[in-house]
Amino acid sequence: MDEMTVMTCVAHIRAAAKLCEDAGMLACWANLLGVADQLLESADIAATVGTDLRRDI
Repeated sequence: MDEMTVMTCVAHIRAAAKLCEDAGMLACWANLLGVADQLLESADIAATVGTDLRRDI
């Protein structure tokens, strides 16, 4: 995935996490933030080693 796609996905995941937080669903909120962090880390690792994340999907 390119950087714009990753950042768009992260923004949507964080928006969903905010809805969970507002609804008091803190376990869901924490899980979604963890997913967003993992996606960002995966993108950073892929950029560092020069791999294309689309191959892993």
